[in-house]
This record gives sequence, C-alpha cells and structure tokens, in this order.
Amino acid sequence: MQLTLTTQQNHQVANETSEAIEPAMQSFVQALTLAERSEALTGGQTILNDQVDPVVAQKRFEKWHLQPPFHGTDLFRARLSTDGLDEQQFRDILGESCESLHQRIPIVPGWLERIQSALFEQNDMTEQGEGMASFLNVVRPLIVQGFRKLRGELSALESVCECVPFQRETVENLLLDDLGERLMKMLSPTLVLEMNVASLEGRLPGNEPSDRHAEFVRSLLDRGNAVSLLAEYPVAARLAAEEIERWGSVSIEFLGRLCQDWETIRSEFCPESDPGNLTRIFGGAGDVHRGGRCVVIAEFQSGFRVVYKPRSLSADVHFQQFLAWFNHRGTS
Repeated sequence: MQLTLTTQQNHQVANETSEAIEPAMQSFVQALTLAERSEALTGGQTILNDQVDPVVAQKRFEKWHLQPPFHGTDLFRARLSTDGLDEQQFRDILGESCESLHQRIPIVPGWLERIQSALFEQNDMTEQGEGMASFLNVVRPLIVQGFRKLRGELSALESVCECVPFQRETVENLLLDDLGERLMKMLSPTLVLEMNVASLEGRLPGNEPSDRHAEFVRSLLDRGNAVSLLAEYPVAARLAAEEIERWGSVSIEFLGRLCQDWETIRSEFCPESDPGNLTRIFGGAGDVHRGGRCVVIAEFQSGFRVVYKPRSLSADVHFQQFLAWFNHRGTS
C-alpha cells in the first residue's frame, strides 16, 4: 500500500468548515465506553430527565438485556455493578443526549482532544494514496497530526544517537505504509459500505465503478464531508485516533532500540560486512500486544535481516538453559 503526505497552506480551511465541524464535535463522545460514561455519576450525581430520551433508552436497554448470557439470569445486574451502576442509571446513560454527556465529562480524554485539534487544523494537508489507500482521506487530518509528531520525535532521536542505520525519508515512507495497512484493516469495511450507499442513492456520478470510487474519494477530501462521516461512526474515529497514537509510539520505540543496539547487532551477526541502511519493515509478524507492539522483521540494504521482539527474552533464555540442564542429566 502506497501512502504519502504532501502539505499546502490554506488558512481558510477552519473558517470555511467550522459550521460543519462544530455541531459534529459532540457526536464523538458517543465513543466513550460504559465505564467512562459512568465515571461522572459518582457522588450521587444524576442525569436530568429532560436530557434522556426514554424511547432510545428502552430500545438500547433491551438489546443489552436480551443478549446472552444476560437474559433470564442475574448476570446482567452483576455486569452493571462492575461499573457501579444500577438499572435506572444504566437506562439514563443509554438515553442521554450527546450534549449532556459532552458537558459532564470530567476530563476530556486524549483521543478526543486529538480528534478535535486535528479536524480544526488550519493547514490543508492533501493525502495522496493509490487504490484502497485513498479511502484514508477520511482520517487525513489525524494521519497528518500523528505524522507531524513522529517527525519531531525522529529529529530528537537522530540528535542523540551516534548510530542511525536509516535514511529519514526512507523510514518515514516505510512507517507510513505500515500505518496505512493498520488503518485500512480497521476502516475499509465501513468505507466500502458508505461508498455503496452513496452509489445507490445516486450521489456518485459516473458510469463505471472506478469513476464512482474516484468521486467518493474526492468527496472525502472535503473536510465537512469527512467530519460528517466520522461523526456517524464515532467509535471508528476513536479507534483510528488511538491506533495512530500507538503507531507513533511503537515506531519510535523500535527505531530507538535499533539505534541503541546497532553496534551490538553488527558485531554479533555481521562483523565482517556492513548491513547498510534499513530498507524494509515487515510489521505484524506476531500477535499485537502491550499497547500495539508486535514482532517486526527489519531488512537492510545487504539483505541482512533481524527480528525484533518488543519484550524481554529472559524467559526464552531460561527455558533453553533448563532444556540444556535436563538433556545433560539424561532420562535416568
């Protein structure tokens, strides 16, 4: 997947789309979890009746209560008690308006702050991608925000590390491709659905599927359209914002450890030749765990490869030592 970013100045972006963005901001609080919504109800605080839609509350309550294993058991009350809720408080939360929820959030979570600041960014960043990657126009402001932060941390890393086995432009492109793959797995089902709906409703002119796809992609470059779509799928927006944040953190962690261990890697695995600079990164080689970390295979100009495991290998070492001890003793 080829994903690149270019920038251009357009200080009218925020002003021209603020009317479309501002009303949608409150919709993103719908991505708050049940535990996060209940957190502000401590100390006897209640949600006023005029802030609750009883019809919506009942409909959502039944969906929760009728699903296995809750229906006909005491497990439902037990589930609510884990968040310190009774059934009435739970109904109020389910029917609460976005405006009410937005006002009573004790602390605005980081993911919501990043969404808000990215969508109001005044620099018009034009995302360019090929094929399915062009769908990521919908989260273009979030990608740009995360990429800008990554660039700053890369500069800081280069300034303190004696050995930097990569070229800045190359590693930026490699990491962007990795991010594109992550986001497409997350967002493509929803975006394909929305494109098909728009096509059926006649909002995408063109006789060929490729023409309608291109028109849908162009529509996502409009900040107001992108915000409206994200507001319709607030959980997807939150997941994307959190994924971009994790991507930046684990990428810098990987590169920092590569720089720190580079001399040891060279002396242990290729003491007689220079591996060259980093040319390819194969992420997702293992299960994702511990805040988005996963096994990475790094390839260098010479073809040399090294496997990066973002965890301590002490357990593996001790197990091998145990096997060696056991083999030495034999089975008698």
